[in-house]
Amino acid sequence: MQKLQNSVRSEGWSIQVYSGDRRLILSLDASHAWLLGTGIGIGFGIALLGLRGQCQAAQPPSPGESAPLVAPFQVD
Repeated sequence: MQKLQNSVRSEGWSIQVYSGDRRLILSLDASHAWLLGTGIGIGFGIALLGLRGQCQAAQPPSPGESAPLVAPFQVD
């Protein structure tokens, strides 16, 4: 039988959560954390772009223009 040269591999860290009856509930590896961080970063960037767009659209009218009055609720 051939002996393996590098039988122990180190892939970083891993978090595993088990229930009371020893069933695996959650497993979090380093690759999962990178994907989670990337998703949070992309979501934060999209939120900032959306807020910037809202701030530009909600600028008050210039002093020469009168803002039209709009009722907040239409009651019949």
